Amino acid sequence: MASEKPSNEIPPSIKLRSTLKGHRGVINRIAWSPDGKMLASPSSDKTIRLVNLDSGKLHKKLIGHKDEVLSVA
Repeated sequence: MASEKPSNEIPPSIKLRSTLKGHRGVINRIAWSPDGKMLASPSSDKTIRLVNLDSGKLHKKLIGHKDEVLSVA
């Protein structure tokens, strides 16, 4: 079975609002808060970053995982 490689291309139907930075590894399956105001990004750098989407600023960095974080909900 061939594995799919992640794409860095943005689909035409998506408008880029900002670029979030900070992780030192691959970002895996992101999740939005129910109200759409926060984004959680899990990463192979063993952290989760919570970002306030109104300001674009980091709200909290969750550390202490022993391995990469694959998903959040």
